[in-house]
Amino acid sequence: MENGAKITTLIGHIDMINGVAVTPNVKQVISSDHKTIKVWDIKTGAESSALTVIDRNYIRIITVTPDGKQVILSSDDNIRGGKVEAWSLDREQISSLTVLERNESISVATFTPDGKQVILGLNKTIKVLSMETGEEVASFTGESDVECCAVAPDGMTIVAGERSGSLHFLRLEGTETQP
Repeated sequence: MENGAKITTLIGHIDMINGVAVTPNVKQVISSDHKTIKVWDIKTGAESSALTVIDRNYIRIITVTPDGKQVILSSDDNIRGGKVEAWSLDREQISSLTVLERNESISVATFTPDGKQVILGLNKTIKVLSMETGEEVASFTGESDVECCAVAPDGMTIVAGERSGSLHFLRLEGTETQP
């Protein structure tokens, strides 16, 4: 990609694209608009599958698990609350991880390196959920909305940035993720 030359363009969404993720094996790209998630074959540009979520107001975040087998999607609806769900790419099944409260909105979602836990930024709170059970295994509440977070390669340290300008370093101790 010398000089930033465009390689290809994939067309298929009918609304603004608000999320994109690439599988770790770089074979698929997942994109989302407000109500649809599409999986594309990077080599051919063909759409391989799609999921339309008609019972949600807005798909806000998509991210791919480190093993590339699932997509986490969050959707919200200020009237009914929202959901965080895992969509299995190989079986094309969707399962709920957690239900959000009314006016609870996700700003970020990321994984521990082993993929066993997903870290969510929900308003002023960081929640760590088990990917296996969907249960909350840890949480931290700060003074303002969480805007970003990252997990260190050790899988035990979370760094969370807040709207207030604070940067928090959090340690996952006593959870199933171990280096």
